Amino acid sequence: MTYDFDTQLAIRGSHAAKYDNLDRTFGVDDPEIIPMWVADMDFPVAPAVRAALQAEVDLGYCGYFGNADAASQVVAEWYRSRH
Repeated sequence: MTYDFDTQLAIRGSHAAKYDNLDRTFGVDDPEIIPMWVADMDFPVAPAVRAALQAEVDLGYCGYFGNADAASQVVAEWYRSRH
């Protein structure tokens, strides 16, 4: 699967903690600062992730997920293959 890592989102002013809370969190407010956060990306969400999230939203119900067997198996396999 390929993904466009060249297109960046303009997320300043969108309540993104890494940009919009710089002054409050770190005492700096400079638009030239590039926050180097690990898990908060400046790239669009991958199409497969967007589609999966949209499918859940389209169900019209946002409660707790009851059958996590498939998800648990995927996570367990991921850990098994890496650790």
